[in-house]
Amino acid sequence: LMVLLQKLVTSSTEAIKTTLEKRLNALSPDGNLPEELEESLEEDIDFDEISDVFRVKMDSEIEEVKNLLSLAEKCSNAGYDAKTEALIDRIYCLTSEEEEPDLKFLIFTEFVATQKMLQKYLTERGFSVAILNGSFGLTERADVQKVFAEKVRILISTDAGGEGINLQFCHIVINYDIPWAPAKLEQRIGRVDRIGQSHRVKAINFFFKNTVESRVYEVLQIKLKKISEEFGIDKTSDILDSGEAEKEFRNLYINSIIKPETVEHEVERVASELLQRAKKAKDRWDKLHSKKELKHEEAEKILGHPLPYWVEKMVVNYLISHGKGLEKGLFGYNLFWEDGEIMKNIIFSRENIKNGNSENLSIEHPKVMKLIKNLPLFVPGEKVPKIYIKDLPPGVNGYWSLWKILLQTPSYRKERIMPLFRQEDGRIFKTTAHRLWDIFLSHDSHIECCGEICGDEAELIYMEMEDLAIKYGEDVMNELKENHRDFLRKEREKGEYAFNARRKAVERIGLTEVKNYRLRLLEKEKDLWNEGMAQKEYAIPDISCLIICYTGEKNELK
Repeated sequence: LMVLLQKLVTSSTEAIKTTLEKRLNALSPDGNLPEELEESLEEDIDFDEISDVFRVKMDSEIEEVKNLLSLAEKCSNAGYDAKTEALIDRIYCLTSEEEEPDLKFLIFTEFVATQKMLQKYLTERGFSVAILNGSFGLTERADVQKVFAEKVRILISTDAGGEGINLQFCHIVINYDIPWAPAKLEQRIGRVDRIGQSHRVKAINFFFKNTVESRVYEVLQIKLKKISEEFGIDKTSDILDSGEAEKEFRNLYINSIIKPETVEHEVERVASELLQRAKKAKDRWDKLHSKKELKHEEAEKILGHPLPYWVEKMVVNYLISHGKGLEKGLFGYNLFWEDGEIMKNIIFSRENIKNGNSENLSIEHPKVMKLIKNLPLFVPGEKVPKIYIKDLPPGVNGYWSLWKILLQTPSYRKERIMPLFRQEDGRIFKTTAHRLWDIFLSHDSHIECCGEICGDEAELIYMEMEDLAIKYGEDVMNELKENHRDFLRKEREKGEYAFNARRKAVERIGLTEVKNYRLRLLEKEKDLWNEGMAQKEYAIPDISCLIICYTGEKNELK
């Protein structure tokens, strides 16, 4: 109960004031616990247990609660929380940065009382606001989703309210209250970071400075990052998303709040247990899926593989490109296949199943396996198709290819797609290359396959086109490298600024021993950050062929 009250305090004055009012009512001689108690508390709490605590009538506590309530009322009467001012400043700042006057924001809080307060505060300042929480039914959720997409700039949601809806038309997430389980934080961001998102998603986390809660979060993120880098297990994986892990994170925060001096020890303990689970997960994978011991790099690729996302992208793009039916509903996709079969409420990852109506479509499904077998992969020595394009002017005879140029580090990945056309006489035409690409993507173009080139000639064609792709892709690769250097520069500037600000704050501490202890911790953290930045500097370039074909006049292709 103490920890819950502390979370209410850090959420908003309104949240703690509402709860103290209900507490005082429960302590009064004829007071009963209000049915609406749940509205002011977290939606995933054991209410039977909390209700028992609230019903304990202790006369000695009444005066204490009255005193606390008067303090909360003074704070409330003095105006809105400083946290709300920080929120609206960030809203204005992001709106300016994005140069979008109607920029949408998804704000998460853990308490309904805070949600209602924010709705009133933002509405008074001219913003259009909608709310969503666990009390909303399926129809109401769908209505709110539509209103947010078409009319409203800001949606304030609780974790329970945000389940099962896609909000990819918004790309700014503000976590006004931070959940203790890292997986929940990722799930919030997942409401907007989905198929169909056309912007870079930005997530802003609100913390009170110099609190135990913020310190636990900072140290925990460093530990989780190291585990992820070693085993390729993302924070949204089964290990961190389990009920057991969520309980451990909750206990971690509780123990650290009760005994602040044990923060480092408690985080180390939880990280050690997660590390052991990661090792066990790797061992199970090795035993089930391999006859020999996997190398570290192979295990990392497998454990962190975004397979469900790839399957979803492949199926959706296939149905769109072939003109088949595709609908996106509240509980998943409705898929209409060429053989007449209709699949309703389809999702591609069991983690996304929110109700009994959804059905998971995995890589083992016959239809997915059929698509995989027909993927147009291209490798050296593969047959080069001869293509006749009716819309192409006479005299355009040569080899067209599509190349992926990639630059990546463990935490950074950028790629470009480059079309290339070599005329029969050896000349390179960039405009023709893009024109052919547009034709291939058009549903109205008349295209025929009139034969193929195979054997040594096909391999020679691949080698020649690869040399040309490396040559003409150099400018694209240099652009990616320059973008990467710019990314590193900004990351260093932000990191150095943050560490300098924190150092200045620590140096203002009066107690020498405490100050020196904090400075040593800060230096260790900075060393880890420098190691991470050094790893990001090693970017691996790569170029790969997606497709090669020969285009020409029909009578010459036979």
